[in-house]
Amino acid sequence: MKRILIVIPLCALLVSCAMTEAMKHFGEGTRALERGDWETAIAELEKARELDPKTSTVRNNLAVAYGAIGRTEESWWEVRQAVLLDERNVYALRHFARQWYGFKVRKILAVGHSMAQVEAELGTPDMATLKGGDPSEGVWFYGPCTVEFKGGTVVKISEPARFPPAAKVPLIWRLAPRFDAGTKLLIAVHDERPALETEKTPSTKYLYTGAVSPTEAHTVTVGHNIGILVVKNRGARQYAVTNAIPDDCVGLDLTLAHWYSRLDREANTPSRSVEAEFAGTLALRQDGRILAQCQVRAQDTSTVENVSFVWDSQQQQTSKPVLAVMEKTANGAFNDALIEILNALEKHWPAFSP
Repeated sequence: MKRILIVIPLCALLVSCAMTEAMKHFGEGTRALERGDWETAIAELEKARELDPKTSTVRNNLAVAYGAIGRTEESWWEVRQAVLLDERNVYALRHFARQWYGFKVRKILAVGHSMAQVEAELGTPDMATLKGGDPSEGVWFYGPCTVEFKGGTVVKISEPARFPPAAKVPLIWRLAPRFDAGTKLLIAVHDERPALETEKTPSTKYLYTGAVSPTEAHTVTVGHNIGILVVKNRGARQYAVTNAIPDDCVGLDLTLAHWYSRLDREANTPSRSVEAEFAGTLALRQDGRILAQCQVRAQDTSTVENVSFVWDSQQQQTSKPVLAVMEKTANGAFNDALIEILNALEKHWPAFSP
């Protein structure tokens, strides 16, 4: 009987052992990630990365773990590597898209920014091409996306055709640490807008929102919108809108300085511009102390075409087209302000002591 001798190179055995060990750490890290044990997840996934740095899922899961505890630069680097290693990894691509759209929404990346600004915020690009050897003109690549420069300034930001659309990628702000189930976050909104923004009959040449829509419940509306976003972004498990925050509680205070849209009712043109603004002061409070305080402000503009009339003094009413555009523009400013509020909360939330 013939004996067949199969020789397996030592290097192949070593690679096989390393891969097996990497999968073990990857499994442990992923399970820790699913139960919210971030530190264990990072420790295990870093070991998996060391043994197997070219597996996309390892790099993406590590990016998720880093992001969960606010290590944003490391998270951004890892998710870029995950996508570059395997562009078919839909989980990595969606994670990358969430961070990419987050940069754009937060105005961290925008047309008009300088090369220095982009590099400071997004880091060194994965690849760059220069136009005619000019270092101030060319294209920078971050994963599958590109940033085009001219004269050292961003002129175009592009995503590939296969990129997930923004509407299907919910953005996440990291509000950490998270309050436990027994702690209710209180939210108080104080309306200190000038009278002309809420008056029912216009007293100036401008028609303000207060004359065309109810404003009495605005503070409650703002409070609930902030509370929903805090819970959604894992800052707290429950919230309540209140008139004031007691000294033995934790909460958010927003003093509303402006929220309106307006247009010039005396202008003699068929096309008129509608201006909107939302502004206020946001404070984080705990145990009777203000932990952090910042200003929030957002604006929006629209145009009303073919206006037949703006304000009927006898009927105390405005035309429906004007009303619709004014409400839409005011809400546009509010939605932009909510992003500014989330940006501020993400920055200052670590000041809380759960």
